[in-house]
Amino acid sequence: MSYMAAAFMTLSVITACGSLGSLVSNASTIGSVAGKALKALLDKYINLGNLGSLGNLGNIGNSFDLTDPATIDALTKIAKSVQSLKGPQTDDFLSKFAQGLIKGSNNAISQQSATAITNALVQLAQKQNLASALSDNGASQQAALKSMAGPVGDILKMIK
Repeated sequence: MSYMAAAFMTLSVITACGSLGSLVSNASTIGSVAGKALKALLDKYINLGNLGSLGNLGNIGNSFDLTDPATIDALTKIAKSVQSLKGPQTDDFLSKFAQGLIKGSNNAISQQSATAITNALVQLAQKQNLASALSDNGASQQAALKSMAGPVGDILKMIK
């Protein structure tokens, strides 16, 4: 192997590792966006008394006002955040994402529930390309909102 080929391979490895490191360091920021959006929904639908106490929520997803701009905004932010969870992720990425959830929710999401919530968001990410569907203002947005409502409602029940 020539000196030039070896230098190129070294640069490629460093670049790939740098990209991976960058992705992992962004996991906390991405999780924070999702945590803040979950907290906004929690405040709107639970803490303000719209749905009663955490222990008696039933199917909270059916109670979301899917025409409310704040609800649509929160669900869109969650959808965009969970797109980073599509496909296999490293344990480090998932751990940093969970820490971001806690920080973004202003500690409404506990350390104990952050991992379970991250896992639920991973499952949500596998469903479809929610972020692009929610960007549309037509029928696909309404379908995406309805498909997200139940899982996000279940996630709100996990916040302790």
